[in-house]
Amino acid sequence: MDVLRSLRLAQGFNDKIAVVGFETITNPAKKVCEILQYNTPIYTVTSGDESFQCLESLKSEGVNVVVCDVITAHHAILFNMNPILITSGYDTIQNTLDEAVYYSLITKDDRLKKNTLFKLQQKNPYPCMVFDDKGDIFFSSFSDKQNYINLYLQAHYDELKMMNESSFERIIKNKLVIISVKHNNNYMFVYARISDNVNLRRINAIHIISSEHIENTQDEYYCSHTIGSTINILKKYSDTSASIIIRGEVGTGKDKAALMLHRQGKYSKNLFYQIDCANMTNKDWGYLLRHHDSPLSHNKRTIYFRNINSIDNSIFIKLLATIIDTNLNVRNQLIFSVISTKSAEEDDNKYISELLDNISCVSIYLPSLKERSEDIPILTSFYINRFNLSLGKQIIGFEPKALQVLTKFPWERNLSQLQRIVRELMLLTDTSYISYENTMTILHKETAVWNDTTTGYGGNLDLNQTLSKITYDVIRLVLKEEHNNHTNTAYRLGISRSTLWRILKAHQTED
Repeated sequence: MDVLRSLRLAQGFNDKIAVVGFETITNPAKKVCEILQYNTPIYTVTSGDESFQCLESLKSEGVNVVVCDVITAHHAILFNMNPILITSGYDTIQNTLDEAVYYSLITKDDRLKKNTLFKLQQKNPYPCMVFDDKGDIFFSSFSDKQNYINLYLQAHYDELKMMNESSFERIIKNKLVIISVKHNNNYMFVYARISDNVNLRRINAIHIISSEHIENTQDEYYCSHTIGSTINILKKYSDTSASIIIRGEVGTGKDKAALMLHRQGKYSKNLFYQIDCANMTNKDWGYLLRHHDSPLSHNKRTIYFRNINSIDNSIFIKLLATIIDTNLNVRNQLIFSVISTKSAEEDDNKYISELLDNISCVSIYLPSLKERSEDIPILTSFYINRFNLSLGKQIIGFEPKALQVLTKFPWERNLSQLQRIVRELMLLTDTSYISYENTMTILHKETAVWNDTTTGYGGNLDLNQTLSKITYDVIRLVLKEEHNNHTNTAYRLGISRSTLWRILKAHQTED
């Protein structure tokens, strides 16, 4: 039953599928496919390395969806493939626990090897963890207070094993950790140098993100067909030293695109600074632009200015001057995001031309869901797969009528809104499929002015709200009819564009 549910969920991606895993996964899968006459290719592996090589071959053949176990799922993410993890029922879990107890009882420590490795690690003054070629820990000199690093290294063994001898940075438990990897015969030595200071005054609008948060993040871009050209652009631009501007509506995934550019870029092993421009105070900007210890004083980092068009013109002029005078765009990878649409007026994007002209930026546009509604069935399958694991559900998909309604809905906040609604519907669902009735209920909670003409199920203005809410709903309705043109909307409503902007901004903040 576990394998059957996973195979049915994988079919919702409408892409090439393969089953990859150890015999405990592939043997039941063969029986299910034989009974149901599925032509899904199945590959049995015996080690993590073999799993990695198998996925590399499948990726070159165009396979993007893999039904698999935990080890293969980790490798699939590295190849930008969508893993469908086979979740287990009670009996399966009980059998696994019984086997774990059995093998733990017959396993003995090889103390002679531990002593040898202990002498080797003493040559380095920093705490060390030693792994054998199977990923087992032979020795660790981390203290009890440093156990969080111990746990981190175990969780990232596969990543460390694939590295050549190198060093990289991570933020773990608010501490800057410099991790070094060395290989000796069949053993891997991992040293950690710990610093309590990450060289950054506490500013709520500046976030330091290290690679483990990025590399373990699946991205909804990869499960989309029409977004493929954008993914190719992101991959190509990640190799460039030029600064990058990411444009798009609210919720189109600009933050994730920035993380992808960093993950695939030349500074991927170093820190990623996210500066939320909308929440920066004048005092914060003063520290950022002038202090010798600010993120702008560092080299070989990725610095992401989120929503750059939200800052005052005077601050933007100072920031641009600092970038040019200090060669910040040469010393680091700079990324800017702008809330913008293709039909936005020129003054809404007044900073874009300055960046393009002065520091030779390149620009990427992320399309909205309205521009790629045909991707919604694939995206919902992606989110269902993700939330099945976190919510402990085994949902297969949407009823056909419910899926049709989703493609007609005006997604004002795009991917973030779709993801939130899918999660809420999954919380309400106890069956294998999400119903049309529940879908309609949730969608009509989202907006008072949506009218689904394909089903005849429409919504009107809710006059039981406050005047402020009713005014906001009317503005959204007129905006929709005017194709998001603010000038025409303000003219029809008899208000100024600044008043229109102020009302929209206030309610978007509340949302």
